[in-house]
Order: sequence, then C-alpha cells, then structure tokens
Amino acid sequence: MSWETSSEPECQYCRALSNKEVAPGAPFLKPGEFFARRNGKPLIVIEPVCLPPLHFGCKCTIRAVL
Repeated sequence: MSWETSSEPECQYCRALSNKEVAPGAPFLKPGEFFARRNGKPLIVIEPVCLPPLHFGCKCTIRAVL
C-alpha cells in the first residue's frame, strides 16, 4: 500500500508520508516514532496509523502497489 496525498495543498505531515509504501495491514507510522516537525518539535506517534485520515480535514488516500 502507498500513502497518496491529495492535489490540494498538502500539510507537512501528509507530505512526509507521501508515497511511503508498507505491506498490507502494516502501519504507516508506529507508536513511539518521531514524525515530521512542527515549529521545530517532532510529533510523537501514540497510536498506529494504518489508514488516512491523518488529521482533521485530511484528504489523503492509499493505493495498492502491485
């Protein structure tokens, strides 16, 4: 599976996941990972992120990678 951002302006979090590939059923982000910085501080993941939406208003999707 591949994380796909929308054609609308993407946020820094979605941009960091753009085109990231994982095996089916595997999370794109795992608890404890440090992820994209906002105002110089990293976002720390507390729950597995397996599917969009990543945040309120997120328009990302996933696609199958063959």
